[in-house]
Amino acid sequence: MLVSPLLCQIYEYLLEHQLVVLITDKNLGYIVVPQTWIVEKTTELLSSRLDYKLIDINKAVKLMKNKINSVQVLTELADESTCYGTSEQLLDFFKSQI
Repeated sequence: MLVSPLLCQIYEYLLEHQLVVLITDKNLGYIVVPQTWIVEKTTELLSSRLDYKLIDINKAVKLMKNKINSVQVLTELADESTCYGTSEQLLDFFKSQI
């Protein structure tokens, strides 16, 4: 694969300055941020007591098993519905969630 020299320069600059290019939400374009900003914001988000709470491992396992069972049921329904013309993309999506 041929890569332009300008693209290589940009890549090297990003690496040297520990910067990351992200796609913004709502398709507004790109943003360049320091790697430390990503770590800081991710930690801040995951530390929010309003959005998350600590659960013990047994509850986590139970929740995960319930999710897997639910997605398996949805997968079977999506598989059965393909004979009625439903896109197989839905089936593939549900399979990817297990």
